[in-house]
Amino acid sequence: MKYIFIDPGQEKFGFAVYDEKKNLLVHGIGLLVEFEEKIANIIKKEICEFKFILGDGTAHKKFLKKLKFYYPSADVDLLDEKNSTLEARKLYFEMNPPQGIRRFLPSGLLIPDVEYDDYTAMILAERFFAKKDLTK
Repeated sequence: MKYIFIDPGQEKFGFAVYDEKKNLLVHGIGLLVEFEEKIANIIKKEICEFKFILGDGTAHKKFLKKLKFYYPSADVDLLDEKNSTLEARKLYFEMNPPQGIRRFLPSGLLIPDVEYDDYTAMILAERFFAKKDLTK
């Protein structure tokens, strides 16, 4: 079983794919117009069952509709996104420590200089795995 976490936005989305042992396999960011192609490419690489976990924020209804259209039999869960962007910013800097003079700034003042929606998807994964017992 693979888990595809999606942080939906108006124009773009972040994604993170995990296996049943909670190992991060791949993550990235895509534009809304690339959604079906990106997801199809992820699924083609994995010959197994998959489950979608979709953040319930900004544009989740649009993404839910697309998932149901392209993957009608897929299992889709919605997950609370509250404060996930702030947590994602912290995770980003844990995984990509600031360099140069930026390393002396308080962490609350740091903002990534790249898009980090995929880190928000990773936060969704942390929340999901904390709530679920996957041994069943």
